[in-house]
Amino acid sequence: NIRPAKLHQQGKGLKRIITVLDKLLKESSSGRILREGMAVVICGCPNVGKSSLLNALLKNKRSIVTPLAGTTRDAIEETIDFLGVPVRLIDTAGILKPRDIVEKLAVRRSNKHILEADLVLIIFDGHQKLSFEDERLIKQVKGKRAIAVINKMDLKLNIEKTKIAKIFGPPLEISAKHSKNISQLKEAIVAAAFIGNQPAKEHVLVSNLRHINALHQARALVSEAQASLQNGLSEEFVSQSLKEAVALLDQILGKSFSEDLLDKIFSEFCIGK
Repeated sequence: NIRPAKLHQQGKGLKRIITVLDKLLKESSSGRILREGMAVVICGCPNVGKSSLLNALLKNKRSIVTPLAGTTRDAIEETIDFLGVPVRLIDTAGILKPRDIVEKLAVRRSNKHILEADLVLIIFDGHQKLSFEDERLIKQVKGKRAIAVINKMDLKLNIEKTKIAKIFGPPLEISAKHSKNISQLKEAIVAAAFIGNQPAKEHVLVSNLRHINALHQARALVSEAQASLQNGLSEEFVSQSLKEAVALLDQILGKSFSEDLLDKIFSEFCIGK
């Protein structure tokens, strides 16, 4: 039998391992963003200034801007670097009632982009009060990581800011046409990418989906070993769970653990290999 003091020490060791794995898993989304780019979807009703905002963020006239509603009939995607973070900007169609099959497909794709986005920029026309269509879009985006952006701050603001703030937090006021507060929006996008904490360059970030899945499995196995230890189960149960966890971490590190190393690891837990 394992002595209580030794049992406590081993439990603390497993708890530390779980803490490290949890930290890696929490930051894995940041690693994926640095590897693949952050998918930022610009959405809003027609004529709120989505295409103007895309052009302002890119500092280039990538999208056609006209006073006519429904000019953007399909998503336009561009990749740009914001403060060292690769960002995939996606300007979606703002068509509300599709008039033909092309517009119907455009709306369907817009909805898909919103669903899969890492971050949604939901744009409102600050010169107008919230419309029924705005309310419907708010319900669609609610629950996603989002930044509410009130455009046309150069005009008289009539929109209900308090109502928007209750759902998305304080909205950011900009003028896409005159490029006002665009730098603040870029900073907000980067902050959202790392939930307010940009990792240091030397920090370890897991970005590969297969590795992230392996971390989840390893975390579950270490937790299983911890439970077995606490419940006084046979040492073989603890040993087997830890061996499987080590094998998963081996896949991530691309290293081979020798039997001698396994003996050393498990001897510290006073359990058989």
